[in-house]
Amino acid sequence: MTYTQFSPFPVYNLHVDPAKDAFSKVGSAIDLHDYRRAVEYASMALDQIHRQLLVTVLDHRACALGMLGNFDAAVKDAQDMISCTPTLTTGYIRLGSLYQMQGNQVRAIHAYEIGLQSVSPDDPYYGYMVEAKASAIKQSKKCVDFIGMLPVEVADDIITLLPNEFKSVGLNVSRIWRQKILGCAKLWKVLMGNDQPSASVLPHIATHVEDMTIKTTDTRLWRWQLVCMCNGNFSRIKTLHIAETTTRHIDTGMMGSVTNAFHQMSKTLTTLVIHLDKPGAVVALGDLLYILTNLKRLVYKTAYPLADVIGQRTPIKAHHSLVDFQLKSPFITEAIAPLLRQCHQVRRLVLDGCNTNVLDIVDTNCPKLRIFGYNPSNNEVPLLDPSESETSFGLQELYTKNGGDPVAAEAILPLIRRNMTTLKTVYMNIVAWGTEDLSTTFADLKLNNVNKLTFWGDDHGIVQPLIMRSISTCTVLSYISVVGSHDIPGLVNALMALPRLECLALSYTSTWIGSADLARLFRSYSADDLSQQAFTSVRLRYCGAINDDVLAALSSIRTLKDVTLTNLRNVSAPGIDNFFKSLGDSMTDVSLIELDCVAHNELRSLSRIRSLRNIHLEQLKNVTDAGVMELVDNAPSLRCLTLKKCTSTTQGAITYAVRKVRKVIV
Repeated sequence: MTYTQFSPFPVYNLHVDPAKDAFSKVGSAIDLHDYRRAVEYASMALDQIHRQLLVTVLDHRACALGMLGNFDAAVKDAQDMISCTPTLTTGYIRLGSLYQMQGNQVRAIHAYEIGLQSVSPDDPYYGYMVEAKASAIKQSKKCVDFIGMLPVEVADDIITLLPNEFKSVGLNVSRIWRQKILGCAKLWKVLMGNDQPSASVLPHIATHVEDMTIKTTDTRLWRWQLVCMCNGNFSRIKTLHIAETTTRHIDTGMMGSVTNAFHQMSKTLTTLVIHLDKPGAVVALGDLLYILTNLKRLVYKTAYPLADVIGQRTPIKAHHSLVDFQLKSPFITEAIAPLLRQCHQVRRLVLDGCNTNVLDIVDTNCPKLRIFGYNPSNNEVPLLDPSESETSFGLQELYTKNGGDPVAAEAILPLIRRNMTTLKTVYMNIVAWGTEDLSTTFADLKLNNVNKLTFWGDDHGIVQPLIMRSISTCTVLSYISVVGSHDIPGLVNALMALPRLECLALSYTSTWIGSADLARLFRSYSADDLSQQAFTSVRLRYCGAINDDVLAALSSIRTLKDVTLTNLRNVSAPGIDNFFKSLGDSMTDVSLIELDCVAHNELRSLSRIRSLRNIHLEQLKNVTDAGVMELVDNAPSLRCLTLKKCTSTTQGAITYAVRKVRKVIV
């Protein structure tokens, strides 16, 4: 047997001497007519031949598998060799050499140690095993830095995949690792609030940072970040978000440093989001615009009136870069007019905390405004679409608050009328406060280009007729959402006169009157008419007028793809069961929320819709584990299941769903 490191072929030469000796005894026993001994000697010879051949073949195969990189199978063969001949060195040497080929010196040493304890020192290869163990020990003391040997691009790809907690650990591994990590531009391109490096690392990586969020409450770290900004280390930064948790630690003694920091970043910084906890302790709003001449997006939030944070200086000349301005303050007044006059390129404006006097100021001083949010709810106002042309003018999207205090119709309708030819999205919660006859004053209001409309009804029944009349000649409307309507029949009659919608949402209609009208609307939408857009989506929430008959009419629409049903008190279990059974094969998304009538049988009917991809189940107290399990078993196209606050389900249903569905949200 000839071995070198990692034992290449030839591995073994077959030795038959032990078998020959045993076999010669067989002949002698037969000659002496001792047949019992002859059987014993023959059995011993067979066993020796079998083990000798098996170990030889396993050794060759293990070596070949190792050379092919199939180490799991190779190790298995080596372990079988040891099981077959535990007192011979062959299997231990093969197992140790395989571990050494993988670079796993610890396991190799362990294999050799077991072999030295199990094999007699008289074995001819005992000395080799001693040398192999010493070699493995020597190799284990050598450190090979594979990261340092890799091309820069490959090393960068590996480093960027490291979990955040290992970044600081990696910096202390070696000098080469530190250089690689600090020099990896992709790793430090974006610094999030919980991913801030230590103060000693910051100057080395700041030049790579393009997007940074600062949320630290550590005053020392914040001061060091400020020093790096003042020194110009953040030479490529484009986006900076400074949270309230950090700005509250800014005092008047830091004002000069903060101002200098913004000066140093003025050439590259295009987006700034800043939350202020106190006035006078940070660069004022007007001064920010004066310094950051390349700023394209500014989000400025403060707990103080605008007059206290606007500053004494406004830009000397027009700000040509700012196109997106978002301001939140508890008291936004006419003081904003000078700022808006200088920022004449603004195309998206969101003002949260202003009174109605600001409306005329906005309309007068923002000639390129396309998206306007007037005291909107959080995240209601979309960002600008970068693919859209900057040359198109006119207000296209208007958003007010989602619920809460409505806007005086007398104040905002003039703005809507002046922009009625360009408006495409209108989201308005308005109310008629005065005695003015709005139907007469705004008789000429025509929203002929609106494709998405959301409005709130009012107790006096003034707003809905006015709005529905304004869209009576609109041919492009595809989405309408009505909240709190007190006149369902009137709404349906107006919709019946319009081209078919693509999506209808009804919410918080307490009246039970209008069920027959809604059923009539949905039956009309079920008629095949290729000249009109397909009705694909419906959202019905807290609607007293929705009953079993309405759902039956809705289920007849074969183009329906997306349905949301929330807290419908007048819908029964048989009604919703029949609804699911009647839905067409186009259905892909269903959301069921706060429906006590949904239980096991209803989920069984839902699962029969073969095209369903997304199901949302929330606050369904009668849905059980068995129902959820049957649903995921029988919905072949299901890709996402949301299961929230269903009190009769357990973790067992969630675990079962995870095994069956690609994505489960709880």
